[in-house]
Amino acid sequence: MNEFSNNPCGNCTTNYGCCSLKGACGLMLTKEEYGKHFKGHAEKLVIRASRNFVIVSSRDGHFCPHLDANGCEIYHDRPIDCRLFPYMMNHVFENKWQVRIVFHDKSDCPKKNQLIQPSGEAKALAREFAQAVFGKDRPITVTFERRKTLVSRARNLVDKMLARL
Repeated sequence: MNEFSNNPCGNCTTNYGCCSLKGACGLMLTKEEYGKHFKGHAEKLVIRASRNFVIVSSRDGHFCPHLDANGCEIYHDRPIDCRLFPYMMNHVFENKWQVRIVFHDKSDCPKKNQLIQPSGEAKALAREFAQAVFGKDRPITVTFERRKTLVSRARNLVDKMLARL
C-alpha cells in the first residue's frame, strides 16, 4: 500500500511535518473525501463542517492518520487539497452568484521548489475541488494570492479563533 513510485515525499527526512494537520486552517475535504478517508478517525480530529465541505485538523497535534513510517498510505488516492500541496487553498467563498477560491504557495516545506507544480495545474485542482463541492454548473473563480494581504491575514486570524472553539 505504501508505494513510493512517483511520490516525491516518499521517505522524506526533513521532519518538516507537512502532513501533521496542525494549525488553524486544516485540510479542506469534499464530503466524499471525508467519508472515504477521515470519518473513521474522527476522534483524533477537529472537524468543522460547512454546508458543502469539511475542514479537518488535528485534535492534539498528531500527524495525518494516513501517515506512517513509510509515508502516506493513500498517496495515489489522496484528497484534492493534499494533491495541491505545496500550494494551499486559503479560503473558499460562496455567494449566490459565484464560488471563489483563493490559494497561495507560502508553504515552508524545505523541498517546496522540487514539489511545486505550474500555477495553472494548481488552479485546475482548486477548480476540481470547487466543482466537486458546489457542482459543475456554478461559476467558479480561482485566484492565486502572491503575497499575504491584510484581508488574508484577517481571515487567518478568524480561522485560528474558530479552531479554538
